[in-house]
Amino acid sequence: MAANRMVLLAAVPLFIVLAVVIYLAVQFSLHQREAQAQVSHTHQVIETLNAVLADALDAETGQRGYLLTRQPAFLMPYNAARARVESNLASFRRATVDNPAQQRRVGRLEGLINERFAAFDTSLREARQESHEGLLPALETGRQRMDTLRAE
Repeated sequence: MAANRMVLLAAVPLFIVLAVVIYLAVQFSLHQREAQAQVSHTHQVIETLNAVLADALDAETGQRGYLLTRQPAFLMPYNAARARVESNLASFRRATVDNPAQQRRVGRLEGLINERFAAFDTSLREARQESHEGLLPALETGRQRMDTLRAE
């Protein structure tokens, strides 16, 4: 009887240590999953921002192609990019709803994008009217806005 009692007393600390190890392993696993989800979310946000920049560049390319050639086919990438950039900005806003700093960034990006597309529209309107006087300043202003957008 005394031997059984000694074995039982020796086993209790082992069970406690085993329970603690199992608890810590489960907690580590949960934290690991959460960290992986955050990394995945961050990559998604970065990809969305890269898509916004790529769309703005596509629009600029289409605009410049049209200004140089006056061929309406060059407006296809411009029009497609314009639709995508709005969608991607909306995705960025949804993905960062829990981050006030990122939400402020969305607002700044939307402002820059809107300014850029307004400049695109002005230059395209002037090109359609065959008024070349305003094109170079509009292109230079547009280049400066794109540089600001890239830096953002």
